Amino acid sequence: SQLLYDALTGSGAYIIFASDQALGTTDAQPYIYLDDYEFTTDDSGLIQLGTNNINAASAWSTGSLPTSTDRLFIFDKTESFINSSSGSKTYDYLYINEDSKLTINAIDKLTINELDNHGQLNVDSAGFIEGNVKIGSSANNAYDENITLDDNENDLTVAPGGYLLRQSSMLCRYYNPDTEAGPHWDGYDGTSWSHDAAFPDGTTDYSGKNLVYSTQAHSAALTGINSFNDVYILDGKKMIIGDGGKITVEDIFVQDNADTESAIMYSGSSLNVKGNSLGNFTYNRNLGTNNWYLVSSPVAGEDMTDMRTNNSFASGTGSNIGFATYNPSQTGATAWSYFTSSSSDALISGTGYSTKLAAAGDISFTGTLNTIDVETLSLSEGYNLIGNPYTSYINSATFLGASTSSNLDQTQIWLWNQGLDDYEVKTAGSDWVLSPTQGFFVKATSAGTVTFDKNNQAITGNTFQRASKTILKLWITDGEKNRYTKIDYIPNGTKGFDYGFEGETFGGASNSLSVFTHLLEENQGKNYQVQTLPNTDYETMIIPVGVIAAADKELTFTAEAMNFPTDLKVYLEDRDTNTFTRLDEANTKYKITVTNTLDGIGRFYLHTSQKALSVTPNFVAEHVSIYKANSSTLRIAGLSQGKASVKLFNILGREVLNTSFTSNGLKDIALPRLAKGVYVVQLTTGAFKVNKKIILE
Repeated sequence: SQLLYDALTGSGAYIIFASDQALGTTDAQPYIYLDDYEFTTDDSGLIQLGTNNINAASAWSTGSLPTSTDRLFIFDKTESFINSSSGSKTYDYLYINEDSKLTINAIDKLTINELDNHGQLNVDSAGFIEGNVKIGSSANNAYDENITLDDNENDLTVAPGGYLLRQSSMLCRYYNPDTEAGPHWDGYDGTSWSHDAAFPDGTTDYSGKNLVYSTQAHSAALTGINSFNDVYILDGKKMIIGDGGKITVEDIFVQDNADTESAIMYSGSSLNVKGNSLGNFTYNRNLGTNNWYLVSSPVAGEDMTDMRTNNSFASGTGSNIGFATYNPSQTGATAWSYFTSSSSDALISGTGYSTKLAAAGDISFTGTLNTIDVETLSLSEGYNLIGNPYTSYINSATFLGASTSSNLDQTQIWLWNQGLDDYEVKTAGSDWVLSPTQGFFVKATSAGTVTFDKNNQAITGNTFQRASKTILKLWITDGEKNRYTKIDYIPNGTKGFDYGFEGETFGGASNSLSVFTHLLEENQGKNYQVQTLPNTDYETMIIPVGVIAAADKELTFTAEAMNFPTDLKVYLEDRDTNTFTRLDEANTKYKITVTNTLDGIGRFYLHTSQKALSVTPNFVAEHVSIYKANSSTLRIAGLSQGKASVKLFNILGREVLNTSFTSNGLKDIALPRLAKGVYVVQLTTGAFKVNKKIILE
């Protein structure tokens, strides 16, 4: 063999074989086996001899797989390939002769320090992760026609840094020209790569572009409203979405799913992935105070061990920390179950939690993105705390309307307003948008489940505003707490119940101070934080206002009137003091000290009028409220203090009830056992007599 080797490598030496299989596999006859070889470059190398799979040891002349320092030579192999989806390969040099083709079917990461390609390097898109092939550290941006994607030319290029990318890609890399340094964006215009620090600006359509991250740990943040095709995050790199970044993508591919964190999102950002997503994402939600907040995890796979490690929660009784679940079967403080300093429970997607940090700052959640429908199990009768399971926004009306839970009140949800230290109702008709990490209460009439539909995600909040809507907001304060009730005057609104537009006060917790209204018609005694009324005939509508307040408290009423018709004034009537106070002017207020506990309607009323108002017997008689509070109770509201009597007659005129009482604004009268039907209530005071019809069912 030594003599043969000398002959083959000698000047002008040649040999003629009797068969075309002379350099074939070792089981072909005849053959020549070379156990020594040398290249004129004086560098070692491997020649592919056998199988087409270069990841097989039998493919190489040494009988072993090449290492990162080896030089690879491929001759006369029209169908050689790399197929190792879990492999990470580096080769010092790769030569492909003009009669050979190497196809990359699948590989985790391939680095070729130097490529000498006279044949074809083909990438199979089915196993290609953007940026998983790097051709040296070339700064040369010229396109190599011998590099193809699915055998198609002009689809791939070597990007700055040597990464093999689709020509439609945008590359986030560490740019370091003479005048600036740091992460920047590079784009390909079809012929060459160019630096574009302004990308993305939120005004250009990037929906046909792929995003590739090849920078150091923290990359240039996305802060615009943009759509992209696919996102590729290379090993150890990060995608950053800053405040204001509202991003929609098809799929997200992460080169190394074992990375503890492949993307970071901040308050005010959203990410809607229409297809699939791999890798771990962190969402940081800023909590501006150390008050309580309702939150939910926008990712899957988070647990309390990591939550305690990554966040600083307030300390409570014993080992309790400021993170808790809500139990609908309990009431008051016992409804909350607090995690402890040793808890390791997994957080459940779609479940809401209450949290309090030790100090104002970010609360962070890390896990994989929820890209499918999310079902919240074990919904109990009553109030349930759930939460947005996505890194994108959800319209509350869309969520309520699309929910698969038939036992869910689909008209309203409740949020915790830490600034007011109170719950706020949001109605389906208000198009309220739920942010990522937002926890909220829903009300169920019976046990069941609720489903978040992935197709209801939105990239941004507040997409539909009604800036011109006429709104009246009545505020009350006792010097410590502030509460409000709101009236929306809308087209086609009614004086009764408007489905999806009326919102009740939260009934899942006690409240020492509250203000609310009752319906003008079909009043069933429900306390509404938000009520809708017609945006016409303002002067005919007198709104019962209810107050819950402790005795010996000084209460102050103020009002905000927005987009009201010209010359329309807002008055608060107090039937205990027989006064009207105008509240729509700047710095106007009504202040009283209550000697008895207030708990309901009957004393206060809101009026909208173009003229000044005063209390007369006829006025009170016209606007006293008489309605059925429940099946066995008749409620009379709006009377001034004093003696009164009430009689009840059936449709035949027979008296079925006769009783007297002393009015204090609100009086509940027990009804006898009566048949269903129409009845007439006759109310008599020292100043007037009034008859009203009611229906008992």
